Amino acid sequence: MQRPGIRHQVLEDMEVLADLAELADTHTDLGRYGLSDLLEEFRKSLLDELDYRREADNLVTIKSILADHPSIVVPKPFPDFSGSRVLTMEYVDGRKITDLGPLGRLELDGAPLADDLFAAYLEQVLVKGIFHADPHPGNVLLTADGRIALLDIGMVARLAPAYRDRLVKLFLALADGRPDEVTRVARTMGEELPDFDAVLLERAVTEVVGRSEDAAMSDLDVGAMVLQLTRKAGEAGLKMDPELVMLGKTLLNLDQVAATLDPHFEPREALRRHTAELMKTSMKTSPAAMLATALEAKEFVEALPGRVNRAFDAIGEGHFELRVKAFDEDEFLRGLHKLANVVAAGLILAAMILASAFLARSGDGGATTENRVALIVFIVSIMIALGMLTRIMLQTRHVRSHRRT
Repeated sequence: MQRPGIRHQVLEDMEVLADLAELADTHTDLGRYGLSDLLEEFRKSLLDELDYRREADNLVTIKSILADHPSIVVPKPFPDFSGSRVLTMEYVDGRKITDLGPLGRLELDGAPLADDLFAAYLEQVLVKGIFHADPHPGNVLLTADGRIALLDIGMVARLAPAYRDRLVKLFLALADGRPDEVTRVARTMGEELPDFDAVLLERAVTEVVGRSEDAAMSDLDVGAMVLQLTRKAGEAGLKMDPELVMLGKTLLNLDQVAATLDPHFEPREALRRHTAELMKTSMKTSPAAMLATALEAKEFVEALPGRVNRAFDAIGEGHFELRVKAFDEDEFLRGLHKLANVVAAGLILAAMILASAFLARSGDGGATTENRVALIVFIVSIMIALGMLTRIMLQTRHVRSHRRT
């Protein structure tokens, strides 16, 4: 049952945090990390978590996704006895992972549990596109029959198919220690700020991947590596998507649970192995997708003969045109010539103004010949300068109107 007034309190706290995040994004270097975007994602997840009807739906969804993982238990909700502030689900007999002592670990065969849990989360992320975003050790139970139970499924995150494809490439590159590929994929998963430095990003990614290569396999945390990547990218002027930050936090919690179950668990090796297996599974297409592809191919084949006939008719009648947008050297040289003329004219005007100043200074302050010549030269220079500015403005206006047409 939800604590009374908690939703109102959370909304007020989130408004204060939103103001602070906007202030930090606007006036500090923290803006390159997109604090406002991260807070907005967290706010959505938190509000969903406060609506227990959504959590009941999440329990059903995650339970169906993990149906092929018998070692993982997700409680079944009872919708007839649940509401927005009350959630009723089946009782799971177990103890928290954090309560396992040294003797408890000796009696537990934690290696297959840790591996299956890691595989289950990769399937949620890379295949289904919806994953439990808060698997910290306090939300994971060890049941009496030696299985893993996931609780508190209120906070979930969703990923678009295109984003999941980029994640597969990123995970494989991180697992294989390929900094060039990590850099390339990372640039497609974030926003390049005006001060983006590609060289600095390459160096930072090389440093992160190099540290993972030097570390022992059992000491490497995938979640920490993803979060380090997002931080280093922000320092280089690449603001990573909030989905990647949330995923890094999820993997960091998952690393802690896996290390508790099996201190010798190797996350990077499991990441490489399970990601490759999931790629094979995700390559399988559904009958609906195959039908849609077949219809598109049918439309293309039906339209192809007519398009080919029209192309050959145009060639035979001499009306065939090939339009290619390329670099226009003649236009570039003309623009460069105009720019050189403007610079030269500006230098001549500057020289005339300086000459008039020197002539005026050489006089004794009266109406001497030098002062008269200086005044005439100055007036002529001003008139020429005004004429040049008018011409430049007219040419600029002509170019803009030509581009619009």
